[in-house]
Amino acid sequence: MQIRFFLKLISLLLVLTLTACSPSYELYSGEYELVHSYDKNSLDSVEIEEVINFSCGPCYRMFKNTLPELKSKYGDKLQMKLLPVVFTEQPDYANRLYAIANSLGKENEASSEIFRFKYELEQDIFDRNVVLKIAESLKISDEYIESEKAKWVEDILTSNQFKLKLYSVRGTPAVIINKRVKIEASSIENITAVLDSLFRI
Repeated sequence: MQIRFFLKLISLLLVLTLTACSPSYELYSGEYELVHSYDKNSLDSVEIEEVINFSCGPCYRMFKNTLPELKSKYGDKLQMKLLPVVFTEQPDYANRLYAIANSLGKENEASSEIFRFKYELEQDIFDRNVVLKIAESLKISDEYIESEKAKWVEDILTSNQFKLKLYSVRGTPAVIINKRVKIEASSIENITAVLDSLFRI
C-alpha cells in the first residue's frame, strides 16, 4: 500500500512540475509552426530566411512575386536572405554560383539569372555547363571557376543543408522568421498575417 501511495504521489508531483514549467504564449495570426517564440507585437524588425530550391516552381513564384511585395509593404523593417538547398542526388552547381555571387554583392542578380535560365530559357541548372553560362552572363566566370570548390563555399552549402534539419523543413519554399517562426509553402496573405502579429503596433 505504501509503495502504491508513493508512486501516485511522485506521479502527481511530476504533473504539477511540468505544468508549472510549460510556457504560455499568446499565438500570432496566420498559419505557422514555432521553432521558438516571441511576445505578440514585440518586434521592430525581422530577418526572413527563405529556404529555396532553384528548381522549385513555388520558390520561383515566391521570389518573383511574394518577396518584392513583402519588401514593398514592410521596407527596412524586413531583412531577407535566401538559403538555396538541394535535395537527394541533385547537383549543387547553381548553389555554389549563388554563394560566390553573394560574396561579390551580386546575390539578387544571381538568383534572378538562375531562375531565368530555369523557367524562361528552360535550361538544366543542374548541368555545370549551364551554370558556367549563367556565371558568364553575370560576368563572374573567373571567380566561379576559382572558388566553386573552395572550403568557404563548401561551408556555406553545408550550413544551408543543415538548416533543413534544424528547422525541420519538409519542402520548399519555407520562410523562417528570426530563426524562430517557420512558415511553409504559404500565401502572401498568410505571411503578412504572421508578420503583422510580430511587428510592434
